[in-house]
Amino acid sequence: MSARDSYIAGRKALESGDSEAAFTLIAAAVSSKPDNAGWRASLGALMMTHGRLEEAIAQLRRAVEDAPGTARFRILLGRALNEANQVQEARTALLSATEVEADSVAAWAALGKFSRDQGDIDTAKRAFARVVELDPHQVSGHTALAALAEEEGDSRAELHHRRIVAELKSDHVPSQVMHAATLMKAGRYAEARERYQRVATLQPGHPGASAVVDELDRWASSGRPEGGVVSVDYYDAVYGKDNHYQEDGAALEHASHFSLICDLLVADGAQSIFDLGCGPGQFAQYLRSRSSIPYVGVDYSQVAIRSAIDRRVPDTEFRVSDIVASSLEDVPPIASIVCTEVLEHVLDDEALIAKIPEGHPCYFSVPSFHTFGHVRHFGDAVAVRQRYSRYLDDFKVTELKLGAGKNRLYVFSGRKKSTPNVD
Repeated sequence: MSARDSYIAGRKALESGDSEAAFTLIAAAVSSKPDNAGWRASLGALMMTHGRLEEAIAQLRRAVEDAPGTARFRILLGRALNEANQVQEARTALLSATEVEADSVAAWAALGKFSRDQGDIDTAKRAFARVVELDPHQVSGHTALAALAEEEGDSRAELHHRRIVAELKSDHVPSQVMHAATLMKAGRYAEARERYQRVATLQPGHPGASAVVDELDRWASSGRPEGGVVSVDYYDAVYGKDNHYQEDGAALEHASHFSLICDLLVADGAQSIFDLGCGPGQFAQYLRSRSSIPYVGVDYSQVAIRSAIDRRVPDTEFRVSDIVASSLEDVPPIASIVCTEVLEHVLDDEALIAKIPEGHPCYFSVPSFHTFGHVRHFGDAVAVRQRYSRYLDDFKVTELKLGAGKNRLYVFSGRKKSTPNVD
């Protein structure tokens, strides 16, 4: 078999999933034609995918030496060096890729991703800006710039890039949702309604889209509620239509905050639980899989309470109650207070906490991200502490990662003070 045939056979083996045969065939081709930089780079890339980083780096360095004007080989070398934690050398390799091929979208995109991951936001912004300059239709570049703008609080830039992505991917539901959410943050409700309507048209069963459209129509007819607080009609619709809220609470994929709160309740010797804003009973279901602590949950959505009751969780009670309007006088004297993913929906969240009777152990969670119905979110645990620690003794806050993205939940706890500290 000729070197060329060996290489072609190796590529076919790789495409079919036989990486062992691919490695043998491509290595044989490189051995026969050691001056073929492209084949050598392919071998290096294959070694990298199998964790053989030192060998991969050696092969890719040789490929760069043999073809110094090829950005692709420098990009591969940069990635291998980065995986080997040789960060400075990786940066040099990726920068050099943009120098040898200044018009390479792939080179600038690789530099942007690396810089973003390393926290070098200025370089990341410049790199992704170059990506969209070279290719204005490059969705990944606009998406990256939108995310960077969001992190920096640059709402104008975020909205600009979200709009472009939504236009480029007009039939892509997540892109439409992201643009709609950004429009909501900017207070452009009529445009946001159009985007949510687009989502509902593209995916008629989309959880929440039609509910948002109906809610925005209510806003338009009656005037926007102060602070953007949504109505109970919206929550009734979401709880009734969104399959996520029908899932078994004990089997939720992202239930790390439930787990942590249960651990804290058990460790603190909780005798009973009073759940403010219990929703459709998923926390109660999760709790019962871990503990037999008596439980009462309240929520102002009748649909949520019906769903909670229908779960038939042992030793639980659910009631319809508006915790914002309530005086909370019905909180049992020995109850531990749980309030998960509620405060971000409440305009006067501090007044709600202030109403909790003195001495009760309290366990809350709030998000790092914005979604429809939120009136606030938190950039980090420090911001959570600054807003809420004056209401609780023994204040503790824990950051929990949600999935593979950047979204976080902050679980904070403590014992309710009689009066808050004065700043």
